[in-house]
Amino acid sequence: MIKKLIPVLISAVMVLSTITVLAAPTKAQIFGDKSAPYGSIQAAIDAAEPGKTITIGDGQTVENVVVNKALTITSVHGPAKSTIYANDPSSPVFTVTAPNVKINGFTIENGANRGSAGVFLNNVVNCEVSGNVFDHDWFGVHLASSHCTVTGNYATKNGYAIYLGAADSNIISSNSVSGNGYGVYVDTGNGNTIDHNVANNNIGSALYPIYETKGDGIWMINANSNTIYSNTLSSNDAIGMTLYKSSNNVVYNNRMESNVWWGVRIRESSGNIVSRNTIASNGIFNLNLVEAYNNRIYLNNFINQNNNFIGTNSFSTPEKMTYVYNGKQFVNYLGNHWSGYSGTDTNQNGVGTTPYFYDNYPLITLAENYHIVTGPSPSPSPSPSLPSTPSVSITKAQLVPGDPTRFEWVIANTGGSDAGVAPIAMLYKPANTTSGYESLGNVTGSYISDGTTVTNITPYQGYGWAKVPANGVITVYSAAAVPLDAKWAAYNIAVYDNNGGIYWYFPNWDKHSVLR
Repeated sequence: MIKKLIPVLISAVMVLSTITVLAAPTKAQIFGDKSAPYGSIQAAIDAAEPGKTITIGDGQTVENVVVNKALTITSVHGPAKSTIYANDPSSPVFTVTAPNVKINGFTIENGANRGSAGVFLNNVVNCEVSGNVFDHDWFGVHLASSHCTVTGNYATKNGYAIYLGAADSNIISSNSVSGNGYGVYVDTGNGNTIDHNVANNNIGSALYPIYETKGDGIWMINANSNTIYSNTLSSNDAIGMTLYKSSNNVVYNNRMESNVWWGVRIRESSGNIVSRNTIASNGIFNLNLVEAYNNRIYLNNFINQNNNFIGTNSFSTPEKMTYVYNGKQFVNYLGNHWSGYSGTDTNQNGVGTTPYFYDNYPLITLAENYHIVTGPSPSPSPSPSLPSTPSVSITKAQLVPGDPTRFEWVIANTGGSDAGVAPIAMLYKPANTTSGYESLGNVTGSYISDGTTVTNITPYQGYGWAKVPANGVITVYSAAAVPLDAKWAAYNIAVYDNNGGIYWYFPNWDKHSVLR
């Protein structure tokens, strides 16, 4: 009997040992300027010369890091193999205080306490955060900076996946920010581009009670002149996208559907453009306008839900468009497609004969079935020639000869149809500063080469545009004087391509700056 029990006992011991033996995390090797590994990322940073690369091998590193010089910090095999874990969760895992820093290829965790972050870009420029995974951070990425790029990251289980606070002219592109409190949150930020992100299933305070958030895909407050396009914002616990106290933003080609409350909410905001979006099957309203005025909303698809409008807004293109519908060319204003519209199309031009609430030109079918040729519209012809869209290029700004306080830039349009440009903002960097900028105020009074004064910068009201003819060139001059001791000055401008009312910004200030 004893002999029979011995194999059973040995087998049981083997099973137990397999279950209970756990491997400790491998400490990553860190390489910088020397061949031997450093003991920490901070040690490698402290020893490195600006412009160098610090490479981190597979495994885990537990520390909080301050990057105070221009460096590239990257992993060998990407975020699945390399984890940086905050030693102190009340401080960011990475705090970046120098320009021209790149952080790439890590899982970044445990910047979890209120106000902490995975990566904090603190008053810097030209930094890049790409290809990382952010998990259990209060802010995945916290930008209090300008001209930085956050791209190709994956963020989940964070309070705010990407947070912009007092951040201008940044690019937030191609990130997956799902399953957080908020996806992208902008609190005071101008001239940013937010594109091709996926922000789904953000669940707010249901994630962790300490986060106290509501669960929006994109939330923007006090945010002006931003461009938000080609994002997917679906199944969020509250709203796909909110514009609150925010003006002159462009929202186009996004998809907002199946959010618990609303697809898009625009509150106490004006001058925004909402075009070419699909907003469908949201829980309460597809579109909720509250104390919203002078916004222009056209060529959108509103499907399977009601809408709420409080305020005076426009629901059609700003001018008559030449378009092709069902193989024929027409000239008319174009509104939006509403799945609840039951009117008829007596002219067979794709536009309903009777209005739909505030939309006087409701589209009979989906907006993508209307091919915009050009606008303003020429007289229709039996055999229309479909011109190409503009191709606009802008030279680096230069000082006006004989006047060191003003500058100019040349705008060329090599496309086959007219374009237009409008100044949006003018900034300069004061002397004796390494960061920040000051505004020269309203750009009213700028003028183009023929002496025409730009007196209004509300582009979609049809004012303030400088026309760039097809295959033409113009020169635009600044009106306000730039202080002689400024290090650089720049305009931010918008370009309107006459193609369905879509326009875009040139947010790269360096491209249009004057360096003294």
